[in-house]
Amino acid sequence: MGLRHGDKTLLYVTGGAAWAKIDSTLAVIGNPIATGVFQSDTRTGWTVGGGLEYALGYGWSAKSEFLYVDFGNWNTLTNCVNVGTGCPTGTPTNLNVNLKDYIWRAGLNYKFW
Repeated sequence: MGLRHGDKTLLYVTGGAAWAKIDSTLAVIGNPIATGVFQSDTRTGWTVGGGLEYALGYGWSAKSEFLYVDFGNWNTLTNCVNVGTGCPTGTPTNLNVNLKDYIWRAGLNYKFW
């Protein structure tokens, strides 16, 4: 949804669904062993933002946009390694992940017709 300001400027808001393939690695290095966990996941979230587009002339326009993206919280399961007294080897544990992102982008557009 946008609002024209003058004859060359467009202010707009945008939003919708967002998807991301997330690869994460956890490495625990301790005495006497080292181990790691790899997880690949596709997450669904949402995005909202806004921007400004300015007509330069002859079919060209420049834009700047900011987006906030939120993929929420989720837990991953992994097994402890014996690196301390509170987590014996093999004990399942939860890791809480909270993924948010802030994106700023700029662009140059050309209108062909």
